[in-house]
Amino acid sequence: MNSKRFSRRFAGLAASVLVALVAGGCKSVIYEPEGDCDPHFIVHFKYDKNLKWADAFPAEVSSVTLYVFDKQGHLVATRSEDVQTENAENFTIDLAGIAPGRYDLLAWCGVKDNPHFVVAPSVASAVLREEHSCYVKRSTGDDGLSHIREDIGRLYHGTLTDVDLTPDEGTYDYTVALTKDTNVIRIVLQNISGAPMEKDDYEFIITDDNGHLGHDNIPLDDTEIMYHPWSIRSGMASFQPGDEPVEHVGGKAVSTMSAVITEFTVSRLMKSHRPLMIVNTKDGKNILTLPLVDCALLVKGEYHRPMTDQDYLDRKDEYDFTFFVDGDSKWIDTHIYINSWRVVLDDVDFD
Repeated sequence: MNSKRFSRRFAGLAASVLVALVAGGCKSVIYEPEGDCDPHFIVHFKYDKNLKWADAFPAEVSSVTLYVFDKQGHLVATRSEDVQTENAENFTIDLAGIAPGRYDLLAWCGVKDNPHFVVAPSVASAVLREEHSCYVKRSTGDDGLSHIREDIGRLYHGTLTDVDLTPDEGTYDYTVALTKDTNVIRIVLQNISGAPMEKDDYEFIITDDNGHLGHDNIPLDDTEIMYHPWSIRSGMASFQPGDEPVEHVGGKAVSTMSAVITEFTVSRLMKSHRPLMIVNTKDGKNILTLPLVDCALLVKGEYHRPMTDQDYLDRKDEYDFTFFVDGDSKWIDTHIYINSWRVVLDDVDFD
């Protein structure tokens, strides 16, 4: 037989065998030495449930704790990792080692190494998913009430149901969408008379019973919490030439106002709840008591009108309220500022 013809036939046969092996996929021995055919299940995370509709996960989320539940609702695995600067843009969690099956995923983000949140259960156990929750720690005061006086940080929640971990080859990507469960509230109290204001002369409180969130991110029955500002300071605001003065005192335009500025961090705001903003003087005189959620929704605006009130509350994570008092610390209820919008109140009864 001609050697050249034999070489061509052998080369053709070898190519056919190679094609057959490749076509056989991951079952063929050609892949086994490198382990290329092991299935990989990768979970991504995104936080675009905000008013920018942009993924803020890399900029905001510091850690992810992922809980894996079987279809009977039992916790079978937990993964907890920090989000580092170098991996924030492409952060993922690998579900390697979990037995084939279909699972539900639950993520609490921001709880790792955060002393203000307690997730139960935190390890694999027979506890059902419906009993899984995140609890905001609080202290009990001499008055017997629950108090939070610190910045509790950022908390996020997300779920993904019926995740299929049964394929026997390839890489499969899943994405968990997050909802932010903490809100920064700023209350500014301004004195239009120009008289100095001292931060110790006032007490600022936000009350709500939202400190215990269930697996579905709905608040569970809880005691009422009294949130106190974790930052409080005094300041002065001056008007520049051409600015419209807020008030005339004694026939003279006021160009300087004194203010007390506070910051709170509170748990998830719910349309169905009625948290209150309360400001008192140090001697217990009430300056104002207003429903926080109703005030926040006053400036929802026409642009956001198509979304539900709850969706707006979940997307908006910072709120600024500015109230005005006169020289006798009496609230001037003709208008307030909410998120820089001037709101004229014809009727301060929000019921």
